[in-house]
Amino acid sequence: MSVGADVVPGTRVAAACPNCHSTIELLVPDPSGAPSRPLQLGQLDAQSQAIVRANGFSDVTQDENQKNYRQYMFVIAVGGVQETAWCRFSRLRESHPMLVQGANLDFPSRHIFSDMNKIENAGRRSGELQTYLMALLNGCDSRLAGRIVTNPLLHSSLNLNPGLVAALMQLGNVRLIAEQQRQQAEAARLAEMRRREEERRQIEAARLAVIRQQHIDDMEFAQRVNHHGAGQPLTLLFPRQTTFELRTKMFSWRDQVAIKGPGGFDWFGMLRASSIFSMMDTEVIGTRQGEPLLALHRQFRWMHYEYRLDRVTAGGQSFPLCSVTRQPQLFAPATYTVQMLAPSFGGQIYCQGQWFEDFVLYQEGVPACRIRRRMWSIPECYDVIIEPNRDVLLFLGIACAIDHIHHEIEENQRR
Repeated sequence: MSVGADVVPGTRVAAACPNCHSTIELLVPDPSGAPSRPLQLGQLDAQSQAIVRANGFSDVTQDENQKNYRQYMFVIAVGGVQETAWCRFSRLRESHPMLVQGANLDFPSRHIFSDMNKIENAGRRSGELQTYLMALLNGCDSRLAGRIVTNPLLHSSLNLNPGLVAALMQLGNVRLIAEQQRQQAEAARLAEMRRREEERRQIEAARLAVIRQQHIDDMEFAQRVNHHGAGQPLTLLFPRQTTFELRTKMFSWRDQVAIKGPGGFDWFGMLRASSIFSMMDTEVIGTRQGEPLLALHRQFRWMHYEYRLDRVTAGGQSFPLCSVTRQPQLFAPATYTVQMLAPSFGGQIYCQGQWFEDFVLYQEGVPACRIRRRMWSIPECYDVIIEPNRDVLLFLGIACAIDHIHHEIEENQRR
C-alpha cells in the first residue's frame, strides 16, 4: 500500500491494499512538526510502554545519490500523547548500533536479495520495523534505564515532533529513576547479605574458638593426669567424643612418634627410650614432655601374640591394666581378646569387625571405641574414635597393641 505524493500532510487519505483490495485510511505525516492530535501527557511509571503501530509508507523517491527509497510511517503513543513518526530504513539502520549500545537487539534484515521497494516487500519491512521499534522503545530501553528514548539520535532518526519527544523524555526519566531505585535496593540487599554473612562468620569463628580452646584445655589436662591422683592410677575420661590419629607400624619408627588428638594437637608420644623399662620388649606412651603414662609389654611366643598394658603413675609405679591377645580363626579373619586386669578401669571388652577396616571395641555391652583406616593418608594412618566417658589411655593402648600384632603377622608372612 502507498500514499500518493500530492496529498496534504496531516490529513487522512484512503489507500487500496494490493493483497486484499480493501480500502484503509492512512495518516499522512506533517513535515512541519505539527502534532496530529492535542498533547495529553498522562502519568507515567516504570511499567509504562510506548505503543508503536505501523501507519503505511511513502511512494518511492530518490535521494541525492539517485538511490530509491521509501519513508516508513508509524503512530507512536506514550502516556496519552500520540504522534506520527517516519523514518528511512537505511538511516535507522545506521543509528542502531549507537542506540542499543551493545544491548542484545538485532536490527531487521536488509533482505539484500529482494527489492524492498516493491509494495508487498515494503509492507513486510513496515511490519518488521514496527516489531523492532516496540522492542527498542520498551524492553531494550528498560534494560538501558531510559538511555534510548532520551537519545536525540532516536528523535532525529524518527523525525519526532516536540510533543512526542517530551513524552519519551519523561518515560526515560521514569525508567532511569526506577533503575536507580532498583540498584539502590540491590545494593542494600547485598549489604544486608554481607552483614549477615559476616555475622555468621563471626559466630562460627567464635564457636570454633570455643572448641579449639576446649581441645587445648583437654590436652593440657591429659598432660597432668598423673598429678591428680596422689600416686594412684587414674582413668582419663572426657564428657565428649574424642578422635586420635595413629600411624601404622608406630613401633617400627626410630624416633618418637606423635599421637595427634582433637584439634590436631600432639597429645601423646610413642616413646622410643625410657629409663624405667627395657626397650627390648616394651613400648611406652607418654606425655609431650616424655612422662610415661602407659607401658605396652610385648609377650610373643611361637604362634602366640599378646601384649600386657600397664598404667604408669607419676612415681613410676606400674599397675596392670589389661592383656590383648590375638585369636586366630580357621575360616575368618583373626580376632582379639581383651582381658581386663583392673576392674576400676571398666568392665570387660570385646571386639567386632575386621582390623583396619571398621573395628569396634565394646565395653559393658555398648560401643566404646571405633577404629577406621584413614583413606589416602601418607604415611598411612587410622583414626581411633573414643566415646564419651571411656578411658582414653586404655583404648589408645589397645589400638597400638593390635596394630603392632597385626603388622608383626604381616612381616612374618612375608619372610
